[in-house]
Amino acid sequence: MVLSFPPDSLVAHHPDAVAREVGDDIAVVLNLGSGVYYRLDRLATRIWNLLAEQPVRFGEVVHTIAGESNIEAERCEQDLSVFMHELLVAGLVETDGGESE
Repeated sequence: MVLSFPPDSLVAHHPDAVAREVGDDIAVVLNLGSGVYYRLDRLATRIWNLLAEQPVRFGEVVHTIAGESNIEAERCEQDLSVFMHELLVAGLVETDGGESE
């Protein structure tokens, strides 16, 4: 099964997700609804911060991360689709376009 988000899907923090940076580019996110904490590494924290100000198109996140990380765009899109799906399932983000398999 390959997960993918349409590039034009808007992704945003879920209102029940509260984050705090706790170290050098490390963050923890609390889902207020479930009471579960999640630790984000440097790259995950960067992605989280891209969503901080307002909803962002998934394709823009892919473009930014691929450019900053020197990762091939196709590979970056696949990896970010999996990560966004994990955030969605955890109740940490929401999207207007859903996901497709």
